[in-house]
Amino acid sequence: MSRKTRSFFAGYTFLALIIIVAVSVTTYLTWPESEPSRSYLAQAGDTWENVALRYGITVKDLLRANRLTQATRPIREGEDLVVPPTGPTPAEVWEAHGFGMLAEAVGVAISLWLTKSAGLLPKRLRKGVLGLSLAIALISYATAQAAAPEPLTYVSPQFIFACVKDGFTWSTSMPIIARAFGVSGKKR
Repeated sequence: MSRKTRSFFAGYTFLALIIIVAVSVTTYLTWPESEPSRSYLAQAGDTWENVALRYGITVKDLLRANRLTQATRPIREGEDLVVPPTGPTPAEVWEAHGFGMLAEAVGVAISLWLTKSAGLLPKRLRKGVLGLSLAIALISYATAQAAAPEPLTYVSPQFIFACVKDGFTWSTSMPIIARAFGVSGKKR
């Protein structure tokens, strides 16, 4: 790999790291305050497992909130149980963002491969279009996540597909914009 190519990839790797840090800081600064513990009045037939499942927490967390180490006794009807707050950890949110940004990059790669295969992307423009497309796709991702009403907590197939589509869209638009402004791959 030539020095110019290494420099090119180092620059865009640095840009990607800045965007990852920006998403992480935004997530940290907008992280909702943890909700207070709730109480639950036990019904007949409740078990530690079904109460934990109902609130989307682990049995271990439910037991800990009720100052128990093991589910050694059944829940009594009318017992007032403490239900701890729920929510994702910052690590879970950042992991989801990692998958989202990777999906954006995959969308960019698919688009560039298709435009190159169709002859729509001149060789001289490939590095520039790759870098610009990747930067804009990741910035678009970061701004969309910063404007989201609540932190990203899980990765769904729909989320991944939307990220791939977003990266694809940004990347596909770059050769079109270049042609609209009269930029071509030919030396003048």
